Amino acid sequence: MNTEITINRVENHADLYCKYQGQYNPQPTYIWLDPSDGTMGANSDGEIGGAVPFDVWHGRTRRYHFGNVPTATSANRLMEDIKPLVERVCAGYSEYWDGNNTVGKLTDDAEEAETEIENAIAELSDDDYLAVWEVAEYYYNNSLADLGVTVESTDDEIKAAATKLENDADAEGVVIDGNIYDYIKERIESEIDA
Repeated sequence: MNTEITINRVENHADLYCKYQGQYNPQPTYIWLDPSDGTMGANSDGEIGGAVPFDVWHGRTRRYHFGNVPTATSANRLMEDIKPLVERVCAGYSEYWDGNNTVGKLTDDAEEAETEIENAIAELSDDDYLAVWEVAEYYYNNSLADLGVTVESTDDEIKAAATKLENDADAEGVVIDGNIYDYIKERIESEIDA
């Protein structure tokens, strides 16, 4: 059976970067595949502590984990590149009732294709992954003018500057960890108090 592969493309880096408050590291990211219909995409794990959704636990949804958080461009390119391997996984996928649950099963060739998918992910270079910076580290040497504001800037102007800075960083493959708006406000307040 030939399954047509449908890729849910990643629109921007923020779709893959997720770091929950109180957590030291961002959530793991992965390519997911529904072999029953050939749909795949990339996402960050919504669970903390290694919990696994029911359909993943039972092998009905497949996951292929990245070593870090990839750029949207890299994730999309990789999904295109592995389409022939994904077709093999889908062709070798079946489901059966194990007495308690419907479980996904792969043929030897499908398992081999999954190993090749994991190898393709392992071959990504450092340039394929996002650079993540704390907001204060990334803008440390920037003046208020560099940030696009002055001490007289209105709240709307500060919000617009923060959005522009976030979009500029995203275009460079950089995720800013922290609230840019709050950082600018703090910088303005410290400039006024000085």
